Amino acid sequence: MGNREKRKERRARERAERKALAKAAAGNPCPAWTPFREVPAPEGYTLQPGERIFVNSRYQVFATPVPSMVEHGGWPAMVHLSIKRHDREPIHDWRDLQRVKNEIVGPNHEAVELYPAESRVVDTSNQFHIWVLQRDDQSFPFGFMERRVAENSDSGGGGFKAKQRPFEEGARPDDCRDVTPEEMDRQLKALGHDAETLTREITR
Repeated sequence: MGNREKRKERRARERAERKALAKAAAGNPCPAWTPFREVPAPEGYTLQPGERIFVNSRYQVFATPVPSMVEHGGWPAMVHLSIKRHDREPIHDWRDLQRVKNEIVGPNHEAVELYPAESRVVDTSNQFHIWVLQRDDQSFPFGFMERRVAENSDSGGGGFKAKQRPFEEGARPDDCRDVTPEEMDRQLKALGHDAETLTREITR
């Protein structure tokens, strides 16, 4: 078999695999999570320098390095992750996106999802974009400063009633525990909020 025939056969397998993944996702919006693996570019698509493509049972991810712009007063080097589900549905699951970031770039790398000014909105498909710092010793100067992971539903502070779902099998962190309303109150106050005042304003 010549090289042209081999490429043709490989592309046919890739198309069949993508169709199978999309069909499976359509029948089950939350298939069991599988590890990501790198795949070749789809036929007709030209990869950007350093760009790589990953797939698992739920998502296809294009990972593209973004050079540092610090010398121009901008951000440090990042990795742009363009993420879409195989069934192309508009399901935005924070835990899934965090897991995508952890598995493709690294668990200690921080990332952001941008909600831009209307003047530069791009909204053309059910696809999500996060930008990940390439270095794991850098972080953003905002956000919570302490880690706290829970799956109990009564973790609201100051009268709030939060709702939380259990972790999927095999994904529950070792430090996951129940969070008390008192702990949530302390966290809100550390951010400069008064939970009781917030409750009164929300329920007014």
